[in-house]
Amino acid sequence: MKHLVVDGGDIIKELKLPAGPVIGKLLKKTLEWVMVDIKKRNTKKEIYGFWGTQMKYIK
Repeated sequence: MKHLVVDGGDIIKELKLPAGPVIGKLLKKTLEWVMVDIKKRNTKKEIYGFWGTQMKYIK
């Protein structure tokens, strides 16, 4: 996921999730979302906001 400004460590830290398959799944969803408009969306602020919308699907 070299295109992203975030990595699995950011997910674990920001969302307080344990390491595991859910991290990879969320990274994949994040990459797909960012690629729609990489210049606008590939910032930590935008990605953290996106993660907030995904929390109901995680766990």
